[in-house]
Amino acid sequence: MGFNVLFSLNTTDAAAYVGEEHQRRANNQSLNYMDKISDIFKNIKDRLSSPLFFSFILSWIICNWKVTIALLWYDPKQIDPNKFKSIFDFIYLNTDPWHTFYLPLILALAYTILSPIVSNAIRLFNSLIDKIGENKNLEITKGSNIPIAKFLSLKENYDARTEVLEKIIKDENKTKEDYEREHTERLKLDQQLLKVTEDLTRAEQKNATVTSEFSAVNNAKMQFAKENSEFEKTNKELTLFRLSVFNINMLDGRWEFSINNALEGISEKQILQISGGAVYLIKGTSREHISDIRHFFYDAQNRKVFFIKYTLPHVVSSQIRQTDKGDAFRSVEVDSSKIHLFINELILRSDDLLDGTENQTSLVTYKKIIGY
Repeated sequence: MGFNVLFSLNTTDAAAYVGEEHQRRANNQSLNYMDKISDIFKNIKDRLSSPLFFSFILSWIICNWKVTIALLWYDPKQIDPNKFKSIFDFIYLNTDPWHTFYLPLILALAYTILSPIVSNAIRLFNSLIDKIGENKNLEITKGSNIPIAKFLSLKENYDARTEVLEKIIKDENKTKEDYEREHTERLKLDQQLLKVTEDLTRAEQKNATVTSEFSAVNNAKMQFAKENSEFEKTNKELTLFRLSVFNINMLDGRWEFSINNALEGISEKQILQISGGAVYLIKGTSREHISDIRHFFYDAQNRKVFFIKYTLPHVVSSQIRQTDKGDAFRSVEVDSSKIHLFINELILRSDDLLDGTENQTSLVTYKKIIGY
């Protein structure tokens, strides 16, 4: 029986607790809704209390007074049905961007900007008039039966003491501000000192680690210097190799060029001057730029030379070549508007002699002429 009573009490307490918790959550939710609504009305109030917003609304009402009257005191009998079909038609025909936005905005800005200036000017003018009236009144009543002169003297003393007192209060406030500023600076310095002390402690704790790591860093630095030296040496060798492989200047000089093609009956010799890849045909004391050497490659291990000669478009379109018999000639027509390619695959026999093939059909020889 006692267990049943205890169970009944616990069940009742639990139900009461659940009900109170549900009521508390409902109250909190209601308060949240009320706070949100209050914030909305507060924002609306702030917008309406803005001088610029209020001035804009007032200016809009004045500039569009016909629309305002039509909205507030709408009377269908006063609207001419021949001109306007409805109140909306009346509003549409009596509004335009200038009167509905630009002019009210200009008037609102002017009022917002000039209103404080005018108010201060009126206040200054009233104060000046009051001061002048007070001084004139004292001057007029100075010689009366009432001892005004004595009053003026006391007033001057009072004004002087007032100025001294105001100065003392001002100096006192300044001294207080200086003290507060110095106190604040001192607190900042104390915080900085505490931070520096903590940093120093951490630095001392790291000092042992840094000291132990310094040796490893120094060893790594020495190893890096050794590897860097080896890398620079290898890079220098690669650079020299690249310069030797692609060094087209090794062809610079004057050469005796021979070409033989038994199939086409071509056998001739020319004197060529090569300078930086440009090929010139030497004829007596004159020379003609006839082609350019590109894509130069030199295989130093196998002493092989490869390059392509590009003929220039301005070279004469008709060339005469002598046959292998020596007593007959034939004319070969060449299109001067196109660039012709001559692929040279040569062997470097010595520094002064190269031989090989041109376009794999002609045997060519380059023999350097000493003294040029």
